[in-house]
Parts: sequence; C-alpha cells; structure tokens
Amino acid sequence: MTPPTDIKSRSLRGLKWSAVGRIGVQLVNWLITIQVVRILTPEDYGLMAMAVVFTTLVSNIREFGFSATLIQLETLSLEQMRKVFFVIICIHLGIFILLFVSAPAAAWFYDEPKITWVLRALSFEILISIFIVVPQALLIRDLNLKAKSIVDLVSGLAAGFITLYFAFNGYGVWALVAGVIGGALARLVATNVAMPIRFLPLMSLEGLAPLVRFGGTITLQRILTSVYWSADSLIIGRWLGPAPLGVYAVAMQLASLPMVRVNAIVDQASFPAYSRIQSEPELVQNYAQKALKLLALFAFPVFWGIAAVADPAVRVILGDKWLEAILPMQILAVILPFRMLYSHMTVIMNGLGSPEKVLRCVVLATTVIPLGFLIGIRWGITGVCVSWLVTFPAVLLYAAAMLKSSAQIGYLSQAKIVAVPLVSAALMLAVTASIQIFITQAWPPIFALVATIAAGVVAYTSVVVLLDRSAPRLVKSVIVG
Repeated sequence: MTPPTDIKSRSLRGLKWSAVGRIGVQLVNWLITIQVVRILTPEDYGLMAMAVVFTTLVSNIREFGFSATLIQLETLSLEQMRKVFFVIICIHLGIFILLFVSAPAAAWFYDEPKITWVLRALSFEILISIFIVVPQALLIRDLNLKAKSIVDLVSGLAAGFITLYFAFNGYGVWALVAGVIGGALARLVATNVAMPIRFLPLMSLEGLAPLVRFGGTITLQRILTSVYWSADSLIIGRWLGPAPLGVYAVAMQLASLPMVRVNAIVDQASFPAYSRIQSEPELVQNYAQKALKLLALFAFPVFWGIAAVADPAVRVILGDKWLEAILPMQILAVILPFRMLYSHMTVIMNGLGSPEKVLRCVVLATTVIPLGFLIGIRWGITGVCVSWLVTFPAVLLYAAAMLKSSAQIGYLSQAKIVAVPLVSAALMLAVTASIQIFITQAWPPIFALVATIAAGVVAYTSVVVLLDRSAPRLVKSVIVG
C-alpha cells in the first residue's frame, strides 16, 4: 500500500498543479465569458441550455462509471483497461446514434425547431470523447495532475477563444456549439499527448462484472444527478421559452463558475487519495475534515460575496441587457456553498467504496428538487431559484447522515466545519449590505463594486481570524506544503 505521507504529498502536489491550471483557465475564461455574454442574447443561451439538458444526461451514461472505476480500483491490469476501452467505444457509438436520431423529438418537446441541429452538432462531442475517457482516468489515478492541469489549460483556452471568435462574427448560438466541439478536440489531442494509450480494445466482457457493479452504481448516481441538476432548465425551457431560460442559465453559469472550477480541482486529487486510504479510518477522517473545512472557508465568502456584488457587477460588466439576471444570481449564490460541500461529501463516500450511500442521497434529490421546480415555475425563474433554497437543505442533511455512516464523521464535527465560515460570511453580507445602503447607493456602479468587494474581503478575513486561529494555518499548509 502507498504510504499515507506519500499519498498526502502527491495529493497536495496534484492539488497545486490542478489549481494552477484551472485558475489560469478560469481567469482567461471569465474574461472571455463576460465578453461573449455581452455579445450574445438571452435567446442564444436559452437555446444552448435546452440542448445541453440532453447532452448532460447522456454524458453520464456514456462512461457507465468506468472512469471512476479505473481510478478507484486498488490494482488495475492491462487486460482490464483494454476491455473497458472496448465497452466505452460501444456505449459511446450507441449514444451518439441515439442522440443524433432523437434530436427532432427534443425540438418537439420544446416547440423549438432550432434545437434539432444544435443537438446533432453537440452529439459529435460524444465521438471525440471515446479517446479521452481512459487516458484521462489514468492521469487522475496516477495523481499526475500536473499533466491534467495542462490538458485543462489547453482545452479551456481553445474552447474560450473559439467561442469568442464565432460570437464576435455573429454566429449566435453556434458560437457556443463551436466552443464545445473545439474544446473537446483540443482535450483529445492534449490528453493523448500527456498519457498515450498504447493498447487496442479487447472485445471481451469476461471478468468485468465487479467493475460493472461499481461503475453501474456510479452511473445511476450521475444520471439521477443530471436529472435534478437539469430539471430546472428543462422546466423553464418548456414553460417559459428560450429567452427566460437564457437569463437563468447565465445567472447560474456566472454564479456557479467558482464551484465548477474548484470542485474539479479538489475532486480530481481527492477521489484517488480517498480510494488509497479507505482501509485507514483515522486518515480518512483527518483528510476529509480538512478538505471540507478548506472548501467551506472558500465557498461561503466567494458565493455569498457574489450575492452581495451581483447588482453593481452585472450593471458594470454585462450591461443593461442582463439586468433580469441579478436577482436569480443572488438567490442561487446563497445555496451554492452548500451544494459545493455536498459534492465533496459524495466524493468522500464514493472514494471509500460506498456509492450506494451516495445513490440514496441522489434518489432523494431527484424526488424533491424537480418537484420544487414544478411548484416554483408558477412564479417564473425567481420561483425556480427560490425552490433551490427550500428543497436542497433536506438533501444536504441526509448526505450528512450518510457521511457519518461511511466516514465516521459525526454531526457535531460536520457542524463545526462550516460554523466559522458560515458565520463569518453572514457578517460579511451584513457589512456589504450596510455599505451599499448607507454609503455607496449614490456612487457610480464601478466605484460601488470596488468598495463592496474590499469591505467584504476585510470583514470576512477579520472575523475568520478572530473566531478560528487555525484556519489561516490550514490554508497556508495547502499553499506552502
């Protein structure tokens, strides 16, 4: 077994390299995304969101959990990899044909003919990913996140600049489609340069039953997760149309960008690490609690800070065309720290070989969250946003119970992890709201935005240091090593 100290050092190195790559991509992509949002219309983003509902669903079927299985197995043979490669080819080809043929049905559902060819064009990304799944999983399994961060950098920049080029030249929604396909092609090349696959698929299913059982559970998790994550777009698109969906999609995209990027950084390093130490409960508890605390220290100030500055930020950065996105962005940002923590809780449980516990959480989420959307849609996109606040806490509390069972982290310990970041961020919100009401209300939006951000940073940092002297040391230990 790999020594714990080696796992820790490799995980931290991987985390740092992954962070460098993704932060670099994020900074550039944020600038590109802002410019693209300023160029395109809510209808363009709405059409893309309608199509992405279906591509997201099939993206969780096409790997059949084999990517996670390749990472999670303690020992992995060449024969197993060849057999998995064969299965991945078969599944991807089948899903590509299904999506391409059924695209008119999706257009009929939305009563939007343009969806047909948008969805068919996006389906080619499935063919490209055939040759990405295995090498990408092996990079993560080996904790070679330096190479993985370079892959992310290349593909992210390619997708961003391709989207910007086509948006600038008036291609509308097709600019977003081109970015997806271009990013996938760049990832294909970069991944196979970093981890060349020097074996052919083996046309045999013998001995894959244990992998199928684990991978099948992971796949069912991901399918159900995509159902409740995409149900909002599905319902808004069907009942309200592309323009309101575009407003909601942009609000969700901008508010959740930090979650998407940071979760990818942490999860890539953590999942294989938890898999290696799953037989050592004390190490698991130690690593898991530190990871959750770091995420909480990051998530609450960032997302609640987004809620605090959404109004001046949208006015300054996106312009009057997107003013309707302000309130949805503020509401969604409130729940996102909890979604981010929940996401890592599922990584811990999967890494410890307990995907059935995650599946129970996902079944609950798939039951209550879409029901909340169906009720909330009566009040438009604002009602859908509020339904996140009402329904998701039940899922989080159930996940806490499952985490207690699998990782032996008690309810009190979990509460202590989030207490200081939550209280500090709440006080930060109070400070920023007071400044906006009593000081910067008459200021130009750009000055109000800068003043609000500065006050929020000072307020949050001061309260954290005052309430928990160990928090700065924890953050420093990750940065410095």
